Amino acid sequence: MKAFWRDLHARHPGFRIAVTEDVRVTSLHRGEMFEAKSGWQVILKAFRLMWVSDAFFAHVCYRLRMRLLARGVPIIPRLLHKISMATSQISIGDPVLMHPGIYFPHGQVVLDGLVEIKSGTVIAPWVSIGLVAGIHQGPTIGHDCFIGTGSSLLGPFKVGDKAIIGSGAVVTKDVAEGTMVVGIPAKPVGTK
Repeated sequence: MKAFWRDLHARHPGFRIAVTEDVRVTSLHRGEMFEAKSGWQVILKAFRLMWVSDAFFAHVCYRLRMRLLARGVPIIPRLLHKISMATSQISIGDPVLMHPGIYFPHGQVVLDGLVEIKSGTVIAPWVSIGLVAGIHQGPTIGHDCFIGTGSSLLGPFKVGDKAIIGSGAVVTKDVAEGTMVVGIPAKPVGTK
């Protein structure tokens, strides 16, 4: 079991790299300029985003938590998780792997299980991504996907790059690259 966690933590991006890309992507989605000529500019922009966006604060708490878990630091990662839940109702489980450059417009998100979310993905509020009873593997979300408000992605499947999950959709099967799915259960309605 220790080998599993060691391998998972090794796949996580470094804190500085991840937060810098998260700042860039969040700034772009918010329509703000992002020009990082120095590390101090990234730090100041990150603190500004944490102040104006509870979701970004929780996102940074997750990044820090993952680095601390990888280093074997006790207690503080659990406190960071509780702070994320209290400030923005974002619950991201320990086995979730988020690549740099994910955007959360707001809070109220639950991610859990062996889930992987790749760069450029936007996760709207009231989204659940994770497992179904008895299966620990969750979905793998491709690059530049959009996951709409109130949708649920449950179970082991893949969402292709640039896919769009409509608001309120319940996805339990693979979604092809560039495809939009809607409904319960989710069905394709078009492609990009």
